[in-house]
Amino acid sequence: MFAFKDPYAVGDLVIFLGSLEWDNTRAIEGEIGIVVEIFAPDDEINFFDLQVQLADGGAIPVWRGEVKKLEDAE
Repeated sequence: MFAFKDPYAVGDLVIFLGSLEWDNTRAIEGEIGIVVEIFAPDDEINFFDLQVQLADGGAIPVWRGEVKKLEDAE
């Protein structure tokens, strides 16, 4: 199996690169969230990469390409 260092960690602040909606939860482009869970890449049930908590209390699963670490944002 291929092992790599995940660039995200629980507690990282991320910014949404585009607006998203999943299961009646919405994230707006430019919104900031916090990574609360990192899913295993070989998880057969969950096909997302990260679970991100939003400021309004909701949480949304995302792929790594949909968010960027706040410290790396331009």
